[in-house]
Amino acid sequence: MHVVRLEKIKISFLIIAIVSSITLSFSFHLHSLEFLSLFCLVGVLIPIVKATNMKQAFVIGWLSGLPFFLSVSFFLVSLTKWAGAYAILGWILLSCLEALSFGLFAVSAFFIHNLRPNSLSSMLLIPAAWVVFEFLRSIGPWAFAWGVLGYTTHFFLPLAQLANLIGVFGLSFIILLINYSLVLIILNRKNLRRMLKPFLVTLIILIVILGFGFFRLNKTTVSVKQNVSIIQPNISLEKKFGLVNSITNISFLNKLTIKASAKNSSLVIWPESILPGYFDVYSDNLVNQRNPILLGSLRQSKGRVYNSAFFVNGRVFQKPYDKIYLVPFGETLPISWISNVVKPLRQSLTSGTTLQLFKNQGHQLGVLICSESSNQGLARAVTQKGAELLITITNDNWFGRSSLAHQHFEIGAFRAIENDRYFIQSANSGISGATNNKGELIAKSKLFQRSYLKAKVKYIKESSFFVSLGYFFPYLCLVICIANCLISNFAK
Repeated sequence: MHVVRLEKIKISFLIIAIVSSITLSFSFHLHSLEFLSLFCLVGVLIPIVKATNMKQAFVIGWLSGLPFFLSVSFFLVSLTKWAGAYAILGWILLSCLEALSFGLFAVSAFFIHNLRPNSLSSMLLIPAAWVVFEFLRSIGPWAFAWGVLGYTTHFFLPLAQLANLIGVFGLSFIILLINYSLVLIILNRKNLRRMLKPFLVTLIILIVILGFGFFRLNKTTVSVKQNVSIIQPNISLEKKFGLVNSITNISFLNKLTIKASAKNSSLVIWPESILPGYFDVYSDNLVNQRNPILLGSLRQSKGRVYNSAFFVNGRVFQKPYDKIYLVPFGETLPISWISNVVKPLRQSLTSGTTLQLFKNQGHQLGVLICSESSNQGLARAVTQKGAELLITITNDNWFGRSSLAHQHFEIGAFRAIENDRYFIQSANSGISGATNNKGELIAKSKLFQRSYLKAKVKYIKESSFFVSLGYFFPYLCLVICIANCLISNFAK
């Protein structure tokens, strides 16, 4: 059995890689630091490609990935208030597992770089390898789509528009391309002439992408605008239940809705699971509202409980949408015995099985509940079904003032760009807001502030390139990487 001895790995390499990955994670915490992703991976890539073997590359990759995911998912620590030490344990185990994607990428990058050093093919294959592992960890029932590099490009919208063609993973590809190009400049600083051809190709790619981005940002979407009111009631979890609290909260919601409705709103949106019980108990309270209301609440049917979205227009109740992708260990317990030790999670919700759009004044509304906005495939399916506007209802109050609320809203902005739809988010304690179909901000609330927002939105029917082809780009990257491995093996 061969063991990788850490003393054989340069300590300086480890320190540089770990510090760089921690710095990279800051780009997910603050919008003003998103630019860090354009160069912070350089400090991770150089130690990886300069490793002595694949095992060392894996160790460097995993050890740099661990602090990155510990930082990006630090919001999970906020759950200690409800889940105690289990929240800390889950945070650490999740980070260790997700860091494997860094380790496996490191092995691939080491292999590609040393097989084809300083070549155009390596400049394209290494970003493709990153996309593959980022994509694989972001899909499936246990997916963790936080920490996807493409989300950090929201600070520069001309670049972010690429998501309209090939999705957010295409932006991750570009970020890796930029970082790896800087790596090659550093490694070949004494003979840059040999890098002329690869860099010209990279430069052309960036010029074309930015050209498309500026073109799309200046393109006008022809559609009639309508006013939408977004309610942010900021009801604390501790004061949500109980008879007195229930009466107080419902009364406050009604008053806030009346204020919002006074400004000619075509729709009022309440957050996820905002009612202090099952929907049926409070449905009579909603029939006298002046405007159509979209809201989230639990519902019970045949002994099963669902996290659902409802659309109410007077006495007309449309068929609810039941959340399809539940949060493992938060809304559902894939391992039954855990319910005996984690008391806050005793009742497991039931997953919905079908997409459901809501109709409002002749337009189709697509609703995503909470973490579903991070699911590219689901948002695309909703758009394919006919949604003309994307709406997320959520309750991020569980995570306090952590960066989750910021990350969640940024993710929603990319669903807008990918699907060419206006996007609205109603969050109990924030961040609530809206962006247009280009990711440009229309309205945005502050955290833990009782308020309502007004947003003028457009209903769009045209389909984007991403909606038409979906995960074409990450699958293309996967095919290219597999083909490269097969060709390399046959060439030996």
